[in-house]
Amino acid sequence: MRFPALFDTNVLYGALLNDLILELADRGPFRPLRSQDVLFELAKNLVKNDEEDRHVLAAAVRGGAEVLVAFNLKDFPASSVERFDLEIVHPDDFLLDQLDLYHATTLRALVELVESYDSPAMTMDDYLIALIRAGVPKFAETARDRLY
Repeated sequence: MRFPALFDTNVLYGALLNDLILELADRGPFRPLRSQDVLFELAKNLVKNDEEDRHVLAAAVRGGAEVLVAFNLKDFPASSVERFDLEIVHPDDFLLDQLDLYHATTLRALVELVESYDSPAMTMDDYLIALIRAGVPKFAETARDRLY
């Protein structure tokens, strides 16, 4: 069964990281939850923090998310989420978990995603470097080690 996960806007904003997350979701390990507020924030290119992230937590709780993936972990202190049985996870750790739990699926998604880029074309190394810059360096390095 696919577990529900909500992604904060700051995780979905970068195209390469967004592509990878959606590609993995299409392959089945998790089911991304959607919130009109998060999608609106993404469309408006806003970066919110602290109290302005309440709508993200509310969407995660309302959607029954088991995990909320966000770069800004400090905006979701344990005291604000523990009663909801919700885990707050950095995207680097979330993707590492996917790689550990769904090794072949995750690597296949990476390879096929990179092969799909044609304007401009990317090598796997180019893509992994871009992921490091996007804020998921541990995942990029671990994926590189497992691919080569």
